[in-house]
Amino acid sequence: MSKTPLISIIIPVYKVEAYLSRCLDSVIHQTYSNLEILLINDGSPDGSGAICDAYALKDNRIQVFHQENKGQSAARNLGLQLAKGTYIAFVDSDDWIELNMMELMLYYIEDNQLDLVECSTITSLEQRNSTQQKGFVLDKNPLPRIIKGQLFGVFTRLYSRKLIENEFFKEGKVFEDIYFSCKMAYKANVIGLIDVPLYTYFVENESTIRSPYSLRRLHEIEGILEVKELMKNEKNEELQDNLNTYLVQSCLNNYFSLMKHNHLDLEYTHRNYIKNILNQFHCYSLSSRKIYHNLAKLLSVKQFERLMKVRNKFN
Repeated sequence: MSKTPLISIIIPVYKVEAYLSRCLDSVIHQTYSNLEILLINDGSPDGSGAICDAYALKDNRIQVFHQENKGQSAARNLGLQLAKGTYIAFVDSDDWIELNMMELMLYYIEDNQLDLVECSTITSLEQRNSTQQKGFVLDKNPLPRIIKGQLFGVFTRLYSRKLIENEFFKEGKVFEDIYFSCKMAYKANVIGLIDVPLYTYFVENESTIRSPYSLRRLHEIEGILEVKELMKNEKNEELQDNLNTYLVQSCLNNYFSLMKHNHLDLEYTHRNYIKNILNQFHCYSLSSRKIYHNLAKLLSVKQFERLMKVRNKFN
């Protein structure tokens, strides 16, 4: 293998005119320079596409691809089809990375002959702690940790081509990282963990997850169920318990939200679907919500809705 293997960095771009330069500057100034930077402009209606083109003119490692708006999954999938690197990374276009991120990730993935390494993150609202203990460990049972912490962001990881080849994101979905990240961890079996916050997640920008409730949030439940199907034969009790806990919590969150946004579910179709899932489980949810899980199982959807209206009135 080359001493300087190519790393392909895939960056979907959509409506990030105010933040894109910060992201791209953090990528092009990496201490590791053998990079292929794939900018996928997903039909952005603002000036993001022009910024991509301007950066490509001043850095020949950048390739820009413009497509009609198809969503982040489709943009990432195009990047995966085009990527030529021995290793592949993802960066979201409103976030930024430490200048030594790729150098460190590459060192640990090659030094330990791994297919996948992961770093820690920090949000844009947090203060970086320079005295934090830092190190590297091998996680030989990564899935329980990933599921319990909901650590599904693909942007925290560097993937080997042989691990990720012919793998794609489910298009038309949000929370698409859930299944993809769990499947890659499942395939890799062992993950290298770098205890350094090399990736900064920008939380002030509006996103689907932070925006007002919509039925797209139900995609989270779909993603968890897909992971459960993938893992159905695994005998790891901690893994299965964490999956069930996460599923119940997501179902309860959506159940409550649909009660507040009744106009999205006038025929109770989605709430009946969620109730049927909740009925299959004991109280895996956090202790403070066990009562609501029990009530959701015991009461009909309409009875639960009336209960919530009374509760909200007194609150």
